[in-house]
Amino acid sequence: FLIVRHPVDRILSAYKDKVLTVGVSRIPSLVAYIMDYYGIKDEDPKTFNVTFSQFVDWLINAKVDNPHWRSYNKTCIPCQFDYTYIGHVETLNIDFYYIIKELYNPKAAEDWRNHQPHLNRNQMNKLDSAPTVSSYYKQLTKDQLRQLNELVADDITMFGYSPITIDENQQELNVTRKP
Repeated sequence: FLIVRHPVDRILSAYKDKVLTVGVSRIPSLVAYIMDYYGIKDEDPKTFNVTFSQFVDWLINAKVDNPHWRSYNKTCIPCQFDYTYIGHVETLNIDFYYIIKELYNPKAAEDWRNHQPHLNRNQMNKLDSAPTVSSYYKQLTKDQLRQLNELVADDITMFGYSPITIDENQQELNVTRKP
């Protein structure tokens, strides 16, 4: 089986965890690459604040490959393997139930569900809420959104997600996160 996540969430998560955060999960060498792309030399990559717009622009134009945002098509090769089940992070509790049912039996799936009532609540709390996602993606220009959609088009199409769109007044982010 394979578990996938909407590219919007993957890209935002990579930015927040590997670029924005000042701490152990931050990758200073990644920040240094972004700084170099913008010609910034006088700042410390351990503390420099890269904006989301800068990160997306760099992501689109520098074409740096990284497992945190690499297409599943390149990472997991879903077209070359016969995955029995493809689950989605957005519906993980439901998907896991069916995976366990398929791998073991219906009783095992019921037992798992009865002993995992927290999974859905915790998993969904880890996903950024729509307003949080929207606040980041509203920082992007229409051209950046278009190019970002092109960058993640394989994953969007392959796994039944929708592209990133923002209404004309940049008020409402429209993303279908559940397939």
